[in-house]
Amino acid sequence: MKPWSYVENVFLNVTIGSYQLMLIISTFHINALKTFAGDPFFDGLIAAYEPFHTAFQTQYSTWKQSGGSQKSKTCCCLCFIF
Repeated sequence: MKPWSYVENVFLNVTIGSYQLMLIISTFHINALKTFAGDPFFDGLIAAYEPFHTAFQTQYSTWKQSGGSQKSKTCCCLCFIF
């Protein structure tokens, strides 16, 4: 088993080629953070992550409605952030 590297983007590594999987993980992540809303530490994490989640969710919905497929050259908004 390869040791975990703190400098690797785990989300990007496990979701390459699957925008749907990224949306599932992102939704799970934001919901898990929101269960601790009210705690100043988690409020900061929510405030930092929620705009990225919302932007990805919006772009994914737009892409899906336009009949997008994963064979296209479409890229999600998070590819350049991480």
